[in-house]
Amino acid sequence: MWHNFFLQKFCDKLNFKYVEKLTLSVVKKSQSLSSLLGLTQDELALILKVDRSRFAKYEAGSRDIPLTAKQLLAEMIQYSCGPTTEEKSTVHMAAQQAQKEKAVQKMLKENEYQQMATERKITSVETKYTSKLKALQLVEFLSLREDKKETTDGAILRSIAYKASQILKTQGLDLLFKLKLKLEMLQLEKMLLDAEIRKIRLATENTSGKA
Repeated sequence: MWHNFFLQKFCDKLNFKYVEKLTLSVVKKSQSLSSLLGLTQDELALILKVDRSRFAKYEAGSRDIPLTAKQLLAEMIQYSCGPTTEEKSTVHMAAQQAQKEKAVQKMLKENEYQQMATERKITSVETKYTSKLKALQLVEFLSLREDKKETTDGAILRSIAYKASQILKTQGLDLLFKLKLKLEMLQLEKMLLDAEIRKIRLATENTSGKA
C-alpha cells in the first residue's frame, strides 16, 4: 500500500512535469507524445501495454492510463529530452552528415565523369559534322565544274553526298543541341552539389560545436 502511495506520488510528479506539460506543448504544435518519442501511436501503446484507443484518448486529455504506464512514459520522455539523448543525437547527426557528404561526393565524381564524356562527345560530333559538311560542299563543287571532261563520276559523288547527308541527319545540329543542353544541366547539377557539400560541412561544424 505504502509502495503504491509513493509510486503514485513519484509518477504524479513526473507526469505533471514531463507528461502533462509536454502533452499541452505538443498538442499546440499539432504533434503527439508518440511522435515526440519517434514512435507511432501503436508502437507506444504496445510498449506501455495500453490499448491504442485508450492511449489516443489519453493524448487527447479525455482519459487516463494506468499508473505503471505513466511512470514508464515519464521515464521515456525524461530520457528522450535529457542531455544524454542530446549528446547521442549529436553523434548520430554527425554520422549522418558524414554519410550524406560521402554520397554527395560520389554524385560529384559521377557528374565530373559525365561532363567529361559529354564534352568529348560534343567535340567528336562537331568534328564529324564539319567534316561531312565540307564533303557535301565539295560534292556540290565537283558537280558544278565547268570542265565537264574532268568531272568526277556522278555515281561516286551521289554516294558520298548520301553518306554525308545521313550522318548529318543523325549526328548534326539536333544532336549537338541535345548534348550541349545535357552539358549545361550537368554543370548546373555540379553547382547544386557543391552548394550541398558546403551546407553539409557547415552543419557538421555547428554539430561539432554543440558536442
